[in-house]
Amino acid sequence: MHPSPAPVADENLDRGSISLEQANLFSLKNAAERLGVSVDLVRRLASSNDIATITIGARRMVPAHELQRVATEGVGRPRKRTEPATAETVPAQPEATN
Repeated sequence: MHPSPAPVADENLDRGSISLEQANLFSLKNAAERLGVSVDLVRRLASSNDIATITIGARRMVPAHELQRVATEGVGRPRKRTEPATAETVPAQPEATN
């Protein structure tokens, strides 16, 4: 009979001993707090796949790298940049006739 291997000494391998923050995962509430937006907005972004999430059991978690991406790049399409209106770009209004 072969001897069984010695137990691994790393305490983080035990189930439940590593925190979600250590695992670089954040709840929707914590993600919203870190981004400075509402939980509802984070929930909508996750539902529309504008922000990646991981489901663990019944919990939806946001990876830290995804928070970093959203904080630096934003989400969705960039807004169109419009030039300020000038006299040349605004069409003249027809004069009212009585």
